[in-house]
Amino acid sequence: MLKSFKRMLILALALSIVLAVFAGCNSKKDKAAEPAADAGQTAECAHSYGEWMQGSAPACSVGYQTRVCTLCDHQEHQIVEPKEHSLIEGKLESSDANNITARFRCEYCDMLFVKNVVANDDYDKDTLSNLVELQLGTNLFNSDTDGDGIGDLRGIIQKLD
Repeated sequence: MLKSFKRMLILALALSIVLAVFAGCNSKKDKAAEPAADAGQTAECAHSYGEWMQGSAPACSVGYQTRVCTLCDHQEHQIVEPKEHSLIEGKLESSDANNITARFRCEYCDMLFVKNVVANDDYDKDTLSNLVELQLGTNLFNSDTDGDGIGDLRGIIQKLD
């Protein structure tokens, strides 16, 4: 009698395990067949993303950023459009009465560029001509090369006083 009770108990336990596994497989299948409510959700998780984190900073090429779901650690990536070249450190190569050939470095990608610029123009409108800016070492594309809020011309005058 005790043996048959044990057998019955073991059989019931095995049957419940089989049913649980079968029910679990079916529920996963049903969930996978259900469409996600929106792009931010999957059948398994209604994602709740944190802030975007910089993955690869955009420079003169494409960058990307990533954010992570706070519930399941799913990652989402987004492309960040490239910036334009930011030319700095102009070095005078040659000049004549009207034109300058200068070499510049991009502050983002370090590429070197050779540009022809008009000597007497003032690209950054700080009252210093392009030729004078190249001779002084200030950036002819930025009216406040050192970013101190004073501007190139007033900054130079202050240094002379």
